Amino acid sequence: MKSYMRKEKGKITADVDSIGFFDFARGIGIIGVLMGHSILLWYPMTFTDRPFGNLNSVIGSSIMAMFFMISGYGFQRRKMKKCLKTQAKILLKPYWISVSCIIGMKLLLSFLRQRSFWKFGGQYIFSYLFAINAGVAGNYGGKIFGLAVDDVAMMWFFVALFGGWVLCNAITKVQNIRIQFCLVFLCLCVGIYMTYISDIWPFVLPQIFQAAGLLFVGYIVKKYYLLVRRLPIQFWLIGGSVVLVSAVWGGVDMYTCVWKLGLLDYASIVILGFIMMYFFSRLETRGNHKFFYDFIVNIGGKTQIILCIHAFDEKVLPWHWLKEYFKDECWFGCIVSFTIRCVFVFCAYQIVKYINVNFIRKWRKKRKHIQLNIQI
Repeated sequence: MKSYMRKEKGKITADVDSIGFFDFARGIGIIGVLMGHSILLWYPMTFTDRPFGNLNSVIGSSIMAMFFMISGYGFQRRKMKKCLKTQAKILLKPYWISVSCIIGMKLLLSFLRQRSFWKFGGQYIFSYLFAINAGVAGNYGGKIFGLAVDDVAMMWFFVALFGGWVLCNAITKVQNIRIQFCLVFLCLCVGIYMTYISDIWPFVLPQIFQAAGLLFVGYIVKKYYLLVRRLPIQFWLIGGSVVLVSAVWGGVDMYTCVWKLGLLDYASIVILGFIMMYFFSRLETRGNHKFFYDFIVNIGGKTQIILCIHAFDEKVLPWHWLKEYFKDECWFGCIVSFTIRCVFVFCAYQIVKYINVNFIRKWRKKRKHIQLNIQI
């Protein structure tokens, strides 16, 4: 297993052109996402006024913040046209493929079970077309053209990341670094305070502004080599205090637009997300990688497709049946749910891999060969 961070003459150096050493962090993060969503079936996230009552929300949102910052670590400024084209291919293409699979499966299930597609799946047409965030449970201020509108679930991440990249690309074109920071801060204020106007927005607009800030943090982390520096004690004291205040009195959920302490909550997930990045990158310097490490890294390298498969299972598999069956054995139900998700992701990935190797790649190779012959 290649190590992307190494020690030379007692100093830690890093291949700053690669984000490969974050595969372990992403692997742990995606397992945490699957586990967290399994637990939420029986223990839905509620925000309380009890001290540390919202600690789980801060940790969960920090994992998502870490994903955004890792993406920002690999940020490269491009011409806007190229940025739009590249990110559309990387992010919007899997978004629409996943959307088509979900709606197609809902249509198939409606046919097999002889039920109305417009009642048991039609709401996703508007959900994904307009990328509506938050858990609206099939009711977005009533109905649109007679159809209830649900939320986009995990696919919000792809849309927010796409918009965040475009914003970050525009901001970094400004030469003055101070103006860049001011523009990022403005994005954060807009993204946070839009949620106070409404917790439901089309095209996950608040999350796009929030994602731009997280991507910029990742960009700064790489630019100033913060992962390979010894952080001052002031950072740990001040940063730890901010996270503690948010954990005790705050509450945050990027997806459902909850920011109890506003920018302070945002600062807490930035700090905790960065600490996660810092900790996992340090693990890379140890070198004694065992089977468990390699297994997690392998998962982390497939984060995008796992998120797409997970978005599919969230909308298609009948989790409400499992929730009802294990209503008196909640923790055992959480374990069963997590196991089912892992098995489903593994099987679905093998199917996607088989299709890609035996059909898509061969088709692309054949098409390339035909185009070459035409040119000759």
